[in-house]
Amino acid sequence: MAEIAAYAPINNLSWYLVGDAQLNLLFLGENTVNDTAYFLADEAFGLCLGSPEGYFYTEARRNEDGKDHALVFVNPNASGYIIAWEDLWSLGDEDFQDFILAALAPVNVCVRYCPRTLNLKSRGKWITAIVRVPEGYNVTDIDISSILLNGTVPADQRHYIICRRWNLIVLKFNRTAIIELIKEALNGTVCKEKSVKVLLTLTGKFSDGTPFQGKDKIRVVHFKCCKHA
Repeated sequence: MAEIAAYAPINNLSWYLVGDAQLNLLFLGENTVNDTAYFLADEAFGLCLGSPEGYFYTEARRNEDGKDHALVFVNPNASGYIIAWEDLWSLGDEDFQDFILAALAPVNVCVRYCPRTLNLKSRGKWITAIVRVPEGYNVTDIDISSILLNGTVPADQRHYIICRRWNLIVLKFNRTAIIELIKEALNGTVCKEKSVKVLLTLTGKFSDGTPFQGKDKIRVVHFKCCKHA
């Protein structure tokens, strides 16, 4: 939302899981209004602002100067929060305008993948995702270019169908890319079952920047070889 700081060209923002505190970069250097980043966390997480004067966490107990560098407010205009940061040691000038962001909770959409069972040796071209948008949101406002499966595989921007009557969109994803993604996720597991269910998470945003996500499982034919080939 804003970044008014002398350290703006150097500062960075990361997210981390509370359990391990490993930093995952979201923004680096000076950012402009409406810059966005999206991440998936399956457990409690925090945010961390890095500046030349230290790393300052939303969990104040992690800050070496013992100060709370992040002010968190309920966002009056969207589901989520507004967080304002101070990037100076021991709160410096206490202006809390060094990095201001809107942390938006994603809208949950209903997703169904086809085929329901995927053979990792299949030579088909597409995996289809049927996405239904909840009441209050318009499927025509979806930014197709923002849609990803598991944060990696993009939706094909040439092959999609919008059904306004049911407020849903039918998307196509490259089957080969998804198979490689699933193989990587299964790598190292013991192949005892004939098939397993794999969770695929679809993410994207509407044209106004509001994020959305949906999850569904697809059955994958499992092989005797641990490399799933």
